Amino acid sequence: SSGSRIGSAVLPVGADLLARTRELGLPPFHIMLSRMNLPNPFAGTNQTASDIGGADADGRSLLEEGVRTVLDALYPGPGSALAVDFVVGALVEPATPASSLGPALKTCLTRQLTRSRSADPHWFENGALTPDELADTYSTRLSHLVVKSHG
Repeated sequence: SSGSRIGSAVLPVGADLLARTRELGLPPFHIMLSRMNLPNPFAGTNQTASDIGGADADGRSLLEEGVRTVLDALYPGPGSALAVDFVVGALVEPATPASSLGPALKTCLTRQLTRSRSADPHWFENGALTPDELADTYSTRLSHLVVKSHG
């Protein structure tokens, strides 16, 4: 099985990730939403953990019943939405349109990948190519590469 070994116990990957975020002092989900300038409907409320998924126009939860049950078991009682760990909230958050990620994970990944790209001196947009090479790169399509490689 995959995961980290602690003594003779092996933690599943998800439990390991959760433990690491707690060890690093990552704030709860609702605080991280605020820090990332994302809508935060949970601050100062008595909402339960299963309210994280939000609701549709008819007031039905956007989370599946099984997910709501697990969240309420892990974080019981009124106000429990304020205790949800960031990694848990980010993983159960409904996806944004045209994405398979919720707003929190999408923001984290976008910011990190943008920073990585900006810091890479060999990234094709960071001065590694001449203007003509850059224009050629932008005009290249997958079909062009297939034709070039297979004649």
